Amino acid sequence: MSLTKGFILLRLMVVLVLLLSAASASPARGYYSSAQRGGRSYTDIARVVNPNPYAFVGARNYPGQPFWPAGK
Repeated sequence: MSLTKGFILLRLMVVLVLLLSAASASPARGYYSSAQRGGRSYTDIARVVNPNPYAFVGARNYPGQPFWPAGK
């Protein structure tokens, strides 16, 4: 009687392990069904880090005076 109970218990444990391994291998949120990913783009993240790249002291996006390397 004890042998059959042990055999049944062993079979139940094997079924449980197989069920858990199959459940852990499958994606929880449906990985392949979502085509569009949410979140911020690289440009948005860069704007948060440095919202205005020309905002430091003395910075201009054009030359403040003419530049002549020959010393004119």
